[in-house]
Amino acid sequence: MRIWALLIILAALTGCQASSGGARPGGASGAGGVGGVEQAWLFARVMVPASAVNGSSAMEVAVWADPDHWQEAVRAQLRNPGGKMPAAVFLHGCAGLPGNTVFVEYLARQGIAVFAPNSFGRSGRRAACYAQKGTPVYEYRAEEIAYALARVREISWVDGSRIILVGHSEGGEAAARWSEKGFKALVISGADCSHSGPAGSPLVPTDVPVLAIIGANDRPEWPGCKLWGRDAPSKSVIIPNAGHAVYKTPEGQREITAFLKACCGG
Repeated sequence: MRIWALLIILAALTGCQASSGGARPGGASGAGGVGGVEQAWLFARVMVPASAVNGSSAMEVAVWADPDHWQEAVRAQLRNPGGKMPAAVFLHGCAGLPGNTVFVEYLARQGIAVFAPNSFGRSGRRAACYAQKGTPVYEYRAEEIAYALARVREISWVDGSRIILVGHSEGGEAAARWSEKGFKALVISGADCSHSGPAGSPLVPTDVPVLAIIGANDRPEWPGCKLWGRDAPSKSVIIPNAGHAVYKTPEGQREITAFLKACCGG
């Protein structure tokens, strides 16, 4: 069910609406004129791994197309309708979901159902790359994490004990700021936890394993996340000769794959 091209077009259209302050379905505008968090979920990208569905390719789902029945549509295509699979809540970077397509598809190839809220699906939401101080961008992303986690937990074919939080760039920093329970593990990509706690430590409870991965050529001043007090398989890795899209490199993907297998059976 290949509809991502349509979603890209929709994202472009909604981006234009966001710039002009136009309203869209899913909730009234909140503080600062930004629409409700349910809009981010409504326009999420959902990808069910090929290993879990009938056919030879992953199944992509547009929540907005049938918000009341899409879960049943997925179940009808599952090879094992009574089974459960691990899941990831994926947080895109400041440029939006299309820029992180490779990461979403990579996670699905690991046998993980991916739920990627679209922060720019919220009416009035504007990009804040490199200008995040004094903006509420991380308040929006925290709302999106909490809302997506609650929705994913309700899905009958998801293993609620194996939900992972994965974020890249702005999304990675948002993951580093998450301080609640609920996730089996965290993957922080392209962020150094510089705003998240003492000496750049993630805020999630220390019994939650964390993989923090950055490229050595990304930002020279970034030292990487500090993972004090966290047991294996927690790991902070700087990949030599890699840039911001560290998840695209063979070394980066090897680290993520090994971590997912060790922490979550992915």
